[in-house]
Amino acid sequence: MRLTGRTLVQPGGTDTGVNEAVGDARSRRRSPEPSVLTVGPLYAHSRVEEVIEAIAAVRAQHPGVALHVLGDGPRRGRLEERARQLRAPVVFHGWPSERVRRDLYAAAWLTATAATGESWCYSVLTASACGIPAVTMPTAGGRDTVRHGENGWLVDTAAGESLDFVISRALLALSSTAGAESHGRQAQAWAAHFTWPRTAATVARAIDLERQRLAQRADNRRRANDVAVLVQFPDTALPPDWEVRRRLGDEWSVVDGEVRGLLIGADETDARAALRRLGVDPHRTDARMSVARPSDILYGPRPGRDSGTPLRSVPDVSAPDALAG
Repeated sequence: MRLTGRTLVQPGGTDTGVNEAVGDARSRRRSPEPSVLTVGPLYAHSRVEEVIEAIAAVRAQHPGVALHVLGDGPRRGRLEERARQLRAPVVFHGWPSERVRRDLYAAAWLTATAATGESWCYSVLTASACGIPAVTMPTAGGRDTVRHGENGWLVDTAAGESLDFVISRALLALSSTAGAESHGRQAQAWAAHFTWPRTAATVARAIDLERQRLAQRADNRRRANDVAVLVQFPDTALPPDWEVRRRLGDEWSVVDGEVRGLLIGADETDARAALRRLGVDPHRTDARMSVARPSDILYGPRPGRDSGTPLRSVPDVSAPDALAG
């Protein structure tokens, strides 16, 4: 596509208020027997047949398991026939009312998808916000939406794992109240980082950055940098007016005495200049600077996670602050 401007990556969010209410209800209304959801339009690329076949195989270890299919589409008749052939415990709900949807989510143990073409698994994010872990295939969207062992599990096809094997193992992990609550809390904590206000703020930053770029003379416009840098330091280093000094387009988080900044389109030189602009000495011994990973860009500058790949040390030859935004 030959995009030459700065690129900001921000997935869609989820309605955390509604889903947290469902999550609260799950502690009182979770099904006594394993209940698995699969959600989305019923097309060939959704590969719901594989989920149905996996549930049929899982019955040997979990006799009370049931699959609830939320969605409709041209494959529904064929899927219903396949479920009958396998005598699989599957209920097709179509697109249910909001009340029925909430009841099904409140009762669910797990959500599962076999789709391999999704770039962002929104149904998995919604389930996570409700405290429901997920099992997904190791696709690009699956890896982005599921943090293995936290808000769900990825099927390790390279190691020969099958969908039914991972679903069965997940249901075992969720069979105890303690296990279900622990994984549910982790799923909700992960989903809480993807909100519509954050999505809207990223879109607004992108518009502001482009307006700024177009306002410059053509011969002074810098080419976009694909690098992003994550910076960390204690909040005691921040001056009182730091917010008005921020570089346009960056995202900051200050929680529990720790500051983390995600500097998009910045290399180490830009990051040092951006810190100076804030009034923070980039050479503080308690400051860290690292190359942001793709997960950092999706997750945002939230405390409590390891930083990305450390930057190699280079001489401090920072460009003027004007180049940092």
